[in-house]
Amino acid sequence: ETELLRWWISEGAPQDLRIVDAQELPPAVDTFLNRRFGNRDRAKIGIYSLDVSPLDPASIRVARAAGFGVHQVSPDHPFVHIDAINLGGSCDDEAIRALNSLAGHVAGLNLSRTRVGNAGLQLIASMPYLTHLNLSRTRVGDEGLVHLESLRYLEYLNLFGTRVTDDGLLHLHTFPALKNLYLWQTGTTVDGLERFRQQAPGVEVQA
Repeated sequence: ETELLRWWISEGAPQDLRIVDAQELPPAVDTFLNRRFGNRDRAKIGIYSLDVSPLDPASIRVARAAGFGVHQVSPDHPFVHIDAINLGGSCDDEAIRALNSLAGHVAGLNLSRTRVGNAGLQLIASMPYLTHLNLSRTRVGDEGLVHLESLRYLEYLNLFGTRVTDDGLLHLHTFPALKNLYLWQTGTTVDGLERFRQQAPGVEVQA
């Protein structure tokens, strides 16, 4: 429910917003709605139109044993949303190695308020179908963002409260699918944000 409220606020908190009109929902919101209201048909677009191998239950058990929350996006698609909510500050670059065997099935990853830094982004770069990535209040900085340039399906990136500066933005304007970028309380400047908006006019920037 918290993720649903957060998504509604990120959409501008409109009074007339209908879920049925949304082009795509964050994996956590989609999972909640499926659990509450039953499975809903998903359009075969983006990663959901791809032929991906089935999920390995053993890989899910490994990640959960390490303390990660793992939720399948939909019974019809072999993708998962992973969060480190229960780990908090105990989750660092070494801890996320527990996600190695699930890398090819991760659509959403929430590492907010963890100690993950630039080194951890090398593992995240091995998640080819990642669409939503929350790195808010982590130790990520400019140097790590270069690793994410291979994420061709990444649509949502939250860098709130990180060490990212204008230099880091140079790695982000080439993301082909990026739609939403959150940069509150970072080292970016007004001039840097304006340059980024000119280079990536299709990206909605919150800063």
